[in-house]
Amino acid sequence: MFFLFASFVHSQEDYKADSTMIAQNFLKATMGLSDIDSIKNTNRQVAQTPRLKDVYQYHLCRYFFMTSQVDSVILYANQAIPNVSETEAAKYYNLVGSAFSVKGDYDVAIEQMLKAKVIYEKNGDHYKAAIIENNLANVFFSLKQYESSYQYAFSAYNYLSEINDTIYYSSVASIAAVSAIKLDSIEQGEELSQEALNNAIQYNNPIGQIIAFYAKGELLQKKDSVKEAVDMYDRSMILSRQFGQTHYVMLNHIALLHAYSELQLFNEAIVSGEEALKLSKSQNNDNTLYSIHKQLGYAYAGKGEFKKAFENMALANELYVEFAGIESREIINEMMVKYETEKKERALAEEQLKSLKSEQKLANRNWWILLLASGVLVLAILLYFLRRSSVNRIQRLKLVQEHKIAKAAVLGEEKERERVAADLHDGVASSLTAAKIQLELLASNKEINLNEVLNQINKTHLDVRRISHNLMPVDFDERNLEDTLKLYCKGNSSDKLVIHFTSNLGDKKVQATKAKMIYRWVQELINNVQKHAKARNCFVQLLMDNNKIVLSVEDDGIGFDLDDNVDGIGIVSIQKRVENLGGEIIFESAKDKGTLVSIYLNLTE
Repeated sequence: MFFLFASFVHSQEDYKADSTMIAQNFLKATMGLSDIDSIKNTNRQVAQTPRLKDVYQYHLCRYFFMTSQVDSVILYANQAIPNVSETEAAKYYNLVGSAFSVKGDYDVAIEQMLKAKVIYEKNGDHYKAAIIENNLANVFFSLKQYESSYQYAFSAYNYLSEINDTIYYSSVASIAAVSAIKLDSIEQGEELSQEALNNAIQYNNPIGQIIAFYAKGELLQKKDSVKEAVDMYDRSMILSRQFGQTHYVMLNHIALLHAYSELQLFNEAIVSGEEALKLSKSQNNDNTLYSIHKQLGYAYAGKGEFKKAFENMALANELYVEFAGIESREIINEMMVKYETEKKERALAEEQLKSLKSEQKLANRNWWILLLASGVLVLAILLYFLRRSSVNRIQRLKLVQEHKIAKAAVLGEEKERERVAADLHDGVASSLTAAKIQLELLASNKEINLNEVLNQINKTHLDVRRISHNLMPVDFDERNLEDTLKLYCKGNSSDKLVIHFTSNLGDKKVQATKAKMIYRWVQELINNVQKHAKARNCFVQLLMDNNKIVLSVEDDGIGFDLDDNVDGIGIVSIQKRVENLGGEIIFESAKDKGTLVSIYLNLTE
């Protein structure tokens, strides 16, 4: 018995030593300290038992994930799952979920992670379940669902705090901190980020420090301490490169792109943005491309390189349109509801199973009822979709008709403006001019003082010309669109609101109807800034390439909440008019962060 026990202990010690060696070898390869092929050969020689083969396969998958080879993660993990127990399969489900998250397949990612979480909870392994919650928090963070991200991260944070964990604690606290900051819980975000950084430094946890410094950068940028935020991102960047964390290198480049743009350091912003773009493409991380291209567009425009600015803004618009219709959030929310429901139903079923084993007949009857209910449900769904298809067809016809009516209304409104402008200019203004000449002659022939009368007529004449120009610029046919807008922006610029205008349009001709509409949009958007924004600067950009126009009007004013009722500031009105011409308009604003309105119009339609 003694020798048998000693042999068992010895084999356990050998397993621990060999599994540790395998993990350390793959870590060296991840950090670029060793060649992966030699490491794989060395580890395969060590992994001679089924348990060690599992250790080898798992750490190989981890190596692929850390080096952004996500397709290899999915391939090797799915090969390993049939050969291990359910408990051991959970770690592979988690890796597969993480890989699909990087690929942007969030519904599959969450499904796989929830499988792992269910297994760990069923086996009472709350520690690993907390790690899965942190992974789910990261997925929701990528989807910008910060409330869900904060709930999962904070749940994991509470459990790791109770057990005094030193490995994942700082990373989980950092994710919770950044999510809190995105939800404007600045005080909570500051407390969590500082706690994460202290813990990471105390236990010399480099990954924890990478995420904690990033969280501190987010906090400082939120508090408008942008230069200090850049310092935090740089610290996170140095550690990310040192420990081969390419994903966090990419995230820090994106953060620096935003920060440098705020500081108007456009050269530095472009360098960070282009590097972020390379890393994002190499990692197949498509969900970051919209933000990168949009910020690069602003940076190139700030530098005066309008062609590159337009290219990046156009790419950002294509990505926005591509992903705007994706119903991933609804799918994920449905999946989460399904998961919680199934969890409760499973617990209830386990309790009922004990009392229903002797009632097989009742179970059979319930089975037939369920089958019948399923048939009724399928029939109901079929009828619903048939009805929905009919309603959608009617709605499409209605939208086409409404579009024709709206377009006619726009043309009619424009013709009426032209008529009123012509009447004011050719009728009233001409009459006042004639009266003014007659009064001047009368004043010169007779020794009477008519200066006060002449001044009043002059003022009336100028007012009429101003009203006429606002309705329809008298010289619109003589000037091109760029010169007309430049003149308008200059005329409306003042000490209280400086209007900056940039364009690459030059002498290029724009169809008269669309040129007038663009002029109206600029008028209305600048008018909104003057009335509501309380801004010091307004930036108007008009970029054109291949018969496509991007118009943007941005201010540094008080901004507004897009979820509030904004009909009073003209959003609904201008949005309808843009859509009537086949264009697209995007509003971006936040309180105390100014407002950006971007309009995309295809001139060939």
